[in-house]
This record gives sequence, structure tokens and C-alpha cells, in this order.
Amino acid sequence: MKKDNAFPAKNIACLAFLIFVAASSPPAFAQEVLRVSYPAPDAGYIPLWAAKEAGLFDKNNVKVELVYIASTPVGMAALMAGEINVITGAAGVVLSANLSGASDLVLFSGLAKTLPFSFYSKPSVSEPSQIKGKKIGVTRFGSTIDFAARWVLSRWHLDPKKDVVLLQIGSIPNILAALKTNAVDAGVLSFPMSLMARKSGFKELADIGAMGMKYQKEAFGARRGFLEKNRETMRRFVAGLIEGIHYVKTHPEEAMAITKKYTKIEDREILKEAYEILVQKHLPRVPTVSPEHLTLILEDLGERNPKARTTPPEKFIFDQYVRDVVDAGLVEKLYR
Repeated sequence: MKKDNAFPAKNIACLAFLIFVAASSPPAFAQEVLRVSYPAPDAGYIPLWAAKEAGLFDKNNVKVELVYIASTPVGMAALMAGEINVITGAAGVVLSANLSGASDLVLFSGLAKTLPFSFYSKPSVSEPSQIKGKKIGVTRFGSTIDFAARWVLSRWHLDPKKDVVLLQIGSIPNILAALKTNAVDAGVLSFPMSLMARKSGFKELADIGAMGMKYQKEAFGARRGFLEKNRETMRRFVAGLIEGIHYVKTHPEEAMAITKKYTKIEDREILKEAYEILVQKHLPRVPTVSPEHLTLILEDLGERNPKARTTPPEKFIFDQYVRDVVDAGLVEKLYR
């Protein structure tokens, strides 16, 4: 169940203040337990959940506490205050905070490398050319759903500002409801709303995840100073995460059971499709973050923060520990 991680406008000023206050004096972290937040009961985070549930973090001798913080700005504030050690969410959240003053915030690992969304329309709209002049539902302007909609429209040679009417609907379930009531003609949906749209007879005009978009979806962020001071702990965390990825790829029933526990989804068909799409199709074996998967995010942020246009994506990446674990042979051993 996907919840986009865009900052609501009303929270930006508060978050910017918290970043300003915290950026100059990194807090002292207690290392008995590594506290890791996640922002939504979204099946994209299943490797993290599985590493915890299957004891893979314990196996690698690192104690991890998972903390569900539903509001991304609140999660970022908790990270800056030292209440959590690692924030998990959309990569753009960390990039935006870094550009807003917390220049030591970096990404050290990542999961899906695209947006596994779908562009759905009413059955009467049978091809992309018929979208022109139509009303398109997004969650909020500036959200990942909004970004995906504009990206697809551009690929169809349509100007999002002139050729369609983009409407803020508020949430992904609301977009599906708006389709059903004819309030919009089309909209971008994430799983499982996309499956529900298909069951309701709506037409999938685009599988966005299959269109070649390079976009870092889920990512792990932390302060560079924290990462450098806790090298062994973070190597062990990354090793546990890599084993979590392997576990869910090779244990489908257990993976679906863990997904059910965290998302509260009872429908087996939805659980199975979530597994096929988010684990088998889009989950990489190695949880890297690469510059090419941050480029589109920075281009989008550049519409609101000019610094994003001139800052190289490499500045936001600290991937030493992923490389260390890979070089030690763990991935090769797991998939031998």
C-alpha cells in the first residue's frame, strides 16, 4: 500500500527550521540498538521487515528496532533530533532536506529503482492520444504520483500544463473513487489500488514501472557523521538487509505472510500480486543507490529549489558499506 512521501506545504517551514537547528550540531547516538524508521505499510519495504522478522539482523549481530512513523516530515525531524538513526522512504525526502541545510544527510542504500505505478483511465479512453483535454487525478502537486503523471504525459508528447487538467485528489484511494464517479478521466495509481482499478473495469494505459524510468523509490538515509562513526554496525545492517532481499526472493509464502502482518492486507490475490510486482519484478539483489537513479529526482526538485539543478547526484551518496559487503562475497554466496 503506497503512500507518497512528498512534503505537505504546511510542513516545509517547520521542517526547514528543525533542519537549521540540528544541522550544525549532530546529536550523540546510543548504539545499543539501531533505530530505523519506515513511513508506510507499503510492501516495498518487505526486505526490511523480513530481515527483522526472520532474524537476519540478529544473525549479523546487529540489533535493529523498526519504528513506523507515518509522516515523513516527522520522521525527518526525528532523525535530525537523534531519536532514530536511519530514515527509510522516498529518496527525494533526503535530497530535499540536504539541499535545505542538512548537508550531511546522505543515502547509503536503496531498494526499487523505478516507480511501480500504473496510469489508469475510464474504459472510453482506449489510447494515450485520447488523454488530451482530459482531467487527470494526482494526490498532491509535488508528490511522487504527480511526478509520475507528468513524466508519462511528457513521454506521450503531451504538455502537463497545457494539454490536460491535473487535479489534486488528496490520496490514491481517492483517485480511484474519482474515476468511479467520473470526477476525473484518468489517474496514476499505485498497488493495490491499481489491481482494484483493473478489477473494476478501468483501462491500464501505461505500466509506468515498465517504461524505463530510472528513479530511486525506497532508500535508506542517515547522517554522514553517524555512518562514519559506526562502520561495523552499518556494514552488519547492510548485510542483514541483503540477506532480507534474498530471503523474500526465495521464500514467497513467508514473504507474503510478513507482508500481511505489516500491511494488514488479508486478500491473498493482492498479497500474491504485490509479491510478484514488488519483489520478483522490481526488487534488486543488491540495494545500491546510483547517480543515474537520482537525476530525475533532482530535476523535479529543481523546479522548487534551484540548488538541485547544480548539485551533482554523487554528493548525496555514501555507498561504501554496500560495496564492502558485496566485495566480501555475500551476494555471490547467497545466489550461488
